[in-house]
Amino acid sequence: MPAEPAAVETPLAAPAHTLDTDKILKTFETDLDNGLTDDQVRKQVDKYGLNKLKETPPPTFMSILIRNTLNAMTIVLIAAMAVSFGTQDWISGGVIAALVVVNVGVGTINEFKAERTVAALEAISSPTATVVRRSSAGATGDVRTIATAEVVPGDIVLVKIGDIVPADCRVVPGHLSGLECDEALLTGESLPSVKTEETLDDPVCPVGDRTCMIYSGSQCVKGRARTICVATGMITELGKISAAMSRKEKNKATGAAAYWHKTKAFLGVVDTTPLQIKLNKLAYLILFFACIAAIIVVASTGFQNVPLTIATYAVAAAVSLLPASLPAVIALSLATASTKLAESNALVRRMDATETLAAVTDVCSDKTGTITLGKMVTK
Repeated sequence: MPAEPAAVETPLAAPAHTLDTDKILKTFETDLDNGLTDDQVRKQVDKYGLNKLKETPPPTFMSILIRNTLNAMTIVLIAAMAVSFGTQDWISGGVIAALVVVNVGVGTINEFKAERTVAALEAISSPTATVVRRSSAGATGDVRTIATAEVVPGDIVLVKIGDIVPADCRVVPGHLSGLECDEALLTGESLPSVKTEETLDDPVCPVGDRTCMIYSGSQCVKGRARTICVATGMITELGKISAAMSRKEKNKATGAAAYWHKTKAFLGVVDTTPLQIKLNKLAYLILFFACIAAIIVVASTGFQNVPLTIATYAVAAAVSLLPASLPAVIALSLATASTKLAESNALVRRMDATETLAAVTDVCSDKTGTITLGKMVTK
């Protein structure tokens, strides 16, 4: 079976909430009482893939280390360290080397710990689903408990109070008993949605108004129902949200402007956090003046037969302009903030995100006050 869910759209002729269940059953060639056969399930898995959201492999320790090393301020310090050792200024070189290790080490270790914690949280539970299936055509279907990843379109899914809905499903008329689902994950509504059997006419009505549907990731808080799975994996409403969140905005510039944007991105002055942009610009500015200072010192010899003492003094003058402790202070500050957030059960995977979180002063939300207190003031 494929490891990644296939990007295949549902074969339904219209949105599931606008179709009656007979058409859906006919489209998926399933039986309401006995479900899909094992052969049909295998074909559906081959066509649609496993019922999983597209996973992004976690970064390795080495990739995190490289990312924390390749920033302007650290590169400037490494260059200063190399020049210090090259001129046999062992003390300055050793001090700068220690600062580089502290800068890179703090950020790398904290991010790696966060990634391991996230991986552990994802592996804690393996949700299951209750479906009706049969071994072959003509056989009597039986109720099976399977892994959520094995649910396929056309499955007859049974849900009851306390269950996490495994996929997007259509409620079957005559098999609904007071079902209510908490869909705050999708709609932001604090109150559970009461499910109905009636087919809806509006094909583009909001998700929260599709009361004959239950959606992947929502929780059944009351009642029970028999449903037909109509979408799995990345073609569920939850999958569409996941795809939208992982989509990166692309630069629309062309020609020389596109190459200039790539150059600025490589230098770290665009497409990153405001703090990193300011630090990188500061690093380049300081590097420029440090080079000027070194050139002025060497120029006192006329650039001929430069003695080692003058070279060492030029390096010391240039290095003295570099705020060697600034990256360490910033890294330790972000690490401290991440630790404080962790004490409040808030996990920060990348320390750079702490800056963005700290920049938030007001949160405005519509809907029913799930986030706010029902009061909203815009300034």
